[in-house]
Amino acid sequence: MAMLDPLKTSLPASWSVPFVLTLRSGNVTGAAIGAALREVESHCAESGQSPIDAFGDPEAYADSLRLPVAHSGDGMVSTLAPSVVGLVGLLLSTPTVAAWRLGTAVQVSTGLAASAVIAVIVVALAARPQVFRKRALFAGVAAGGFLAVFLAPVVWTGIAFRAPALLCGAVAVAALLVSALWQRHTLDPDVITDPLAPHSPGPGRWFTVLTTWLFPLLALASAILTWVLPTPA
Repeated sequence: MAMLDPLKTSLPASWSVPFVLTLRSGNVTGAAIGAALREVESHCAESGQSPIDAFGDPEAYADSLRLPVAHSGDGMVSTLAPSVVGLVGLLLSTPTVAAWRLGTAVQVSTGLAASAVIAVIVVALAARPQVFRKRALFAGVAAGGFLAVFLAPVVWTGIAFRAPALLCGAVAVAALLVSALWQRHTLDPDVITDPLAPHSPGPGRWFTVLTTWLFPLLALASAILTWVLPTPA
């Protein structure tokens, strides 16, 4: 099935978006959400009523429906978590390689330590249904959280603690491998599908491989550059 964008139906976005987000916050399957959205659209087209007149408040109507839910591992948390683990491994790999090259302990910056905490908080907040129900809030949490993860090591340059390079290397490699193996199970997300559209092919093999091993590949490239580039005087 093709993906269904709630913004591209004949329903007003002010009704369709809260309706979809409410169903998604309840972990309703993408196929069920798409079917429910098309049913509302069809009813409004035939009756000439607006969705608010026909079905009332979108959140209340969505809560009244009894639709099939996705498996526990198909939620947004399980989709975000592999990227968070991979990001932590990526951020840790560069200072670890630099320390290994110089034969010193890894200096874990305050920013790097804070970024790991921020990443965990983002995933924890994404687990709360009320975050999904507010589109601006969810977008702000996700965008702000991941931006903070990248900026924290740059802004906070102080040293939080020092650790052996071998230990940090093991943690970074483990995080990258866990991220890649975990990511394999989230490449076919439970997207909102359109029951009226023909079946569309999934992503190609190379896209799947690249997406799965994105963080390890980035870490490898960063490690090579860190190893070959001259050290600062």
